[in-house]
Amino acid sequence: SNVSRLPVKNKILMLSFNLRVGGLGAQADRLESLVEQLETAECLPFTEVSSVLDLLVQLAGTGPPQLVPQKKDYFLNNKYVGRNVKYQGYDYYDVSVFEADIQSLITSEECQFNDTIQKTLQIMEAAPGTGLPAIGLFSQIYPAGDKFEKETRVSLFGALVHSHTYDMDIKLDLPPVPDNADLSGLAIKVPQSIDQSEDEGFQSASNLTPD
Repeated sequence: SNVSRLPVKNKILMLSFNLRVGGLGAQADRLESLVEQLETAECLPFTEVSSVLDLLVQLAGTGPPQLVPQKKDYFLNNKYVGRNVKYQGYDYYDVSVFEADIQSLITSEECQFNDTIQKTLQIMEAAPGTGLPAIGLFSQIYPAGDKFEKETRVSLFGALVHSHTYDMDIKLDLPPVPDNADLSGLAIKVPQSIDQSEDEGFQSASNLTPD
């Protein structure tokens, strides 16, 4: 046969392969190690070693049957293996576990919004020129602010853009006038009512209709 024509080393490797297939990897390693030691031994002639190995190969499998130790079945008691697995229920987690992150984000944003609203109300309800945040153009010591902004921030301009009205019944009065001022323009009297017939720009509807 073709197997009998193979070198003895190949026959031994075939036996080693059969051992590994049968789950006897340790014995296969020991067989290969012993054969390698015989081949490298200097005290034994190579021809005699080959003859002895060939005889051992021929005798392989002629002895009494050996009890092969039972392999450990790793899937014997594994409940996750098999098609007909008994229903074991399902993992249940409360919905709060999945909503924890988004709830934390919403809470943080609500706190920021409330803080912004409170600060805005404090600024709007403060007296003119006070309560302004000391950042940006609202800062009195802001390096980019010019003299005009600094002078008008707490003056009439600041009051108009930043004020809180408590009473809408406001009466305006003329400012103090010097004695040497010309008051001729103040003597103009405006009549309480104007007669439409005396108004040159008034024309009745009858005048506009054709005869």
